[in-house]
Amino acid sequence: MKLRNLFIPLVIMVMAACQEAEYPVEVPVYADVDNLVTVDKSTTTIGGEYTVKSMESFTYGIKGMQSTDEVKLRYQQTGELMSWSWGYQYLGILTGHETAEDSAKLLISNGRKYEPDTITVGYNVTDQWKMGKWDLIVCRGSESQVIGTFDCKVLMNDSVDFSRVNGGIIGVYADGWQVGEDTFLIVRPDTKEPVLSVQASATSESSSTKVVNLSFVPDSIAATGTYLLQIKRWGYAMVQDLGTVDFFYYQYATPVFTKDGDDWYINVMLDEAVDGDRFVVGYNNNKKSFTHNISEENFDAETNVYRILIEEKALNDEETYAVMLRKSTYNMNLGEVTLNMSEFE
Repeated sequence: MKLRNLFIPLVIMVMAACQEAEYPVEVPVYADVDNLVTVDKSTTTIGGEYTVKSMESFTYGIKGMQSTDEVKLRYQQTGELMSWSWGYQYLGILTGHETAEDSAKLLISNGRKYEPDTITVGYNVTDQWKMGKWDLIVCRGSESQVIGTFDCKVLMNDSVDFSRVNGGIIGVYADGWQVGEDTFLIVRPDTKEPVLSVQASATSESSSTKVVNLSFVPDSIAATGTYLLQIKRWGYAMVQDLGTVDFFYYQYATPVFTKDGDDWYINVMLDEAVDGDRFVVGYNNNKKSFTHNISEENFDAETNVYRILIEEKALNDEETYAVMLRKSTYNMNLGEVTLNMSEFE
């Protein structure tokens, strides 16, 4: 068998794909058959979700490959073909102590040995990659055989922890990270317009999966609503949806001020009342402040409105207040509001 190009090293950047761009579609002229090669399923795993990381070593046990065969990927949605190079897997340099069985099994060439029934597939830099299902095919003349199909995704996503999203933390458990290349996007689900873009950074590893935390300042979203979390890879905008999230932005309620007897209150919106959290209220141009510890009795669970009692020392007509929610993990500034007592006369 004539040895073709050995494995072309996988260039990670090749996975970048521009989903919005238009590419010429090579019209397939192959007739699908099932008798060109034999796939050894014990050494070949094709199918399911493949990530960039797991695609770094595309090695398949395939018998019957001929030196003139071509290996291509066919995008199911359009039929577009992407040519790949292939070769026999390099197993090492001969030691001089090979057995007769080794000699019978291995193809010896240029002082190296190769496994004829195992091929390694590689590809050059291309921006043809698109999210979705691709068929891996062996082409011979006018015929082709589908070896397998995989769903091209950026990450092998396991789960997303949205429990701390209102505090500016989302944990994504997945395999296939390219930390430093991957970027989190929080987008509006209707327009896909990004409201936040943060590069994936700190990574911690558990027994079988990795978690990358998206940390952001809640003020950067600044609007309560439902958003879509995406992961974007490189400059070609290969984007994968990771899930939707309901984000609750801490803000002033309507009305901002209320009066109950002789007591005046500042009203804010909370997603929950948590004992131990507190508000710091600045006044007199923030040169003074008082602290208000959150308690259940001041929270209306039906309206999500929390009442902050204005301390007597800080109560003045036309006073401007700056409220900050202080939690154990972050601070949220709600901005300034001004009390006009004449509105309640």
